[in-house]
Amino acid sequence: MSLIVRSAITVIHNPIAGNGKARRKFDATLRALGRLRAQVTLLETGGPGHARDLARECAARPPSERPDILVVAGGDGTINEAANGILGTSLAMAVIPMGTVNLLAMELGLPKDPHGLAEVIVNGPIRQIFPGYVDDRLFLVIASVGFDADAVNAVSARMKRSMGKWAYVYTGIRRWLSGGVEDFGLVVENKELRASWLLAANGLYYGGPFSCADQASVFRPELFGCFMKKPGRLEILLTVGALLSGRFSKRKGVSITEIKTVNVQYPAGQPVQADGDVVAFTPVTISSSSTDRINIAVPA
Repeated sequence: MSLIVRSAITVIHNPIAGNGKARRKFDATLRALGRLRAQVTLLETGGPGHARDLARECAARPPSERPDILVVAGGDGTINEAANGILGTSLAMAVIPMGTVNLLAMELGLPKDPHGLAEVIVNGPIRQIFPGYVDDRLFLVIASVGFDADAVNAVSARMKRSMGKWAYVYTGIRRWLSGGVEDFGLVVENKELRASWLLAANGLYYGGPFSCADQASVFRPELFGCFMKKPGRLEILLTVGALLSGRFSKRKGVSITEIKTVNVQYPAGQPVQADGDVVAFTPVTISSSSTDRINIAVPA
């Protein structure tokens, strides 16, 4: 058996994440870690915010009691919480993707098989990723206001468990049929702008294997603002179609630019989603960071 780099492993597990297939994959990954002689401590989350608290507690331990790596088994929202918990510390994290979309896993190029995931956890090189921010809360891949944030806000935990990614499709269609797209007042780099939909891309992927900003990467500090300027149901339909077909950047009425900060000023009380969960309500400031970093295990 090959020598492993990291043996003391703490796993934060969201027990309600994923379907039966994802849970079987999780169990198989734990067995693979056991075969690699890793010593695993399992911590289960009990509700929103608990992954952040558990991660913060692990990172605050004395060095002799700290795990070699903190593994997060859940969806992008659980991973987001844990990343907020270890921010500003040297504790590295790894991911067992169990969520509806698993954007960060795609960003990192994680293997799909349990043995491959276990190898990344115990032996994979550690790289640094740069977060973005919604006010003072970090996000890793994507944040947005507008049509999709409304859809995320309408998805209950029960819907997510029973319908998976189709829950977002269902609520998105309902939101589209209802009309009433908001016109947001923004300040981007001290310039006023109006848009009906804003995507802040810190990573390449959005909503699955789709991209709104081809230059974006979690391994670089740049944040890209993708603005849909024209309101209306037809514009949303055409813009979503362009996104799904890989023509988002060429869509008339869409502009993409690197941003440091964007202030979403009005209307107040609109949901803001980050990494698949609603994390705030307008007004908010979405920003990049060139100094804060998260240590994370990636494939060799």
